[in-house]
Amino acid sequence: MQYQQHTFVDVVSQLLRKAPLACYLGLMQTLVTCARDKVYEHLLAVPVIKGVKTESEKFAGGHFTTTVEAYISGSGRAIQGATSHNLGQNFGKMFNITFEDKSNQTKIPWQTSWGLTTRTIGVMVMTHSDDKGLVLPPNVAPTQVVIVPILHKDVSEADMLAHCKVIEQALRAAKIRVKVCRRGSHAHTFYKHAQRRHLGIYRRCLLYPGWSEGCE
Repeated sequence: MQYQQHTFVDVVSQLLRKAPLACYLGLMQTLVTCARDKVYEHLLAVPVIKGVKTESEKFAGGHFTTTVEAYISGSGRAIQGATSHNLGQNFGKMFNITFEDKSNQTKIPWQTSWGLTTRTIGVMVMTHSDDKGLVLPPNVAPTQVVIVPILHKDVSEADMLAHCKVIEQALRAAKIRVKVCRRGSHAHTFYKHAQRRHLGIYRRCLLYPGWSEGCE
């Protein structure tokens, strides 16, 4: 069943018209799909695989657990990205949880448990970093582009920064999060590159004397 083409409210409304088990099956599938497509793959650029946990790995006391798993190349291991648990009616029976349906009949609810935590940040860092630094995915990077002026004795720093400002305004108008590196001549060009790389900025626009630009 493909639900990701509808809004979340539409999905829940459709599912609630079905039998309880089918409702929770569809709801859990939707949650896992959202975690995979929207958070990991779209925002964090992390490829993940969705599936069902084995009996020994599922949530204790539940019917089954669905999951998305990411691969960490540095360790060669998988890491659990997000899970959804179908608890069935087990916990309702255990803790005496009931409700009255529209026919005023007392029923035990079907329950789910699901979560997407700050672990996603760790997965993103482990996926997009190495000993040389971190490259943040553009959809979540605080700064998407840094403009680095390459200073020269024949051009004043003020003139270079003025031209940087023109480029910065053009990029901001295009909805790009941009920053100008304002470290003066005391900062070596290599150091500017290294610092920005470790901050996770994945695009560096170099501005040379003579107003020629280059992007790395």
